[in-house]
Amino acid sequence: MQRATPSLRLPEVTATLARCKLRCVRFERPVLFTEIAGYGEVEAALQVIAWIDQQVAAKGPIHVMHDWRGVTGYDTEARELLTAHAKQLGTNLASASILFQSRVVAMGIHVANMMLGGKLLAMGDVERFRKLLVDAGGSDATLKSAA
Repeated sequence: MQRATPSLRLPEVTATLARCKLRCVRFERPVLFTEIAGYGEVEAALQVIAWIDQQVAAKGPIHVMHDWRGVTGYDTEARELLTAHAKQLGTNLASASILFQSRVVAMGIHVANMMLGGKLLAMGDVERFRKLLVDAGGSDATLKSAA
């Protein structure tokens, strides 16, 4: 991926759900950033899916960057919904990178990645994730300091 000049950050969407907080940011370039803190519940997955679908309709192929360092656990159905959605996006999903901290989340990402044929890039390295975000055209200012 070529390094891109950071693009304009558009207004973010936030939600406080029963068991987690969700933050979604879109940049002028097709870079989408999500952050979940707390328990990855089904409602959070559904909101992320709806938001991504809106962005794909407006922008075409996208780079999705998930900061899931704050996820403490998740509903299996939430992982299944997000995996099915990534598969459904097909060529509209240019790339998907996931930053994680929890071993439970890492296992879920591994399972999802097998279902997607290795399309996900998962990592625990904040600086590597930050570089990928900036290289795709996002802003490292979006990424909060290590959780």
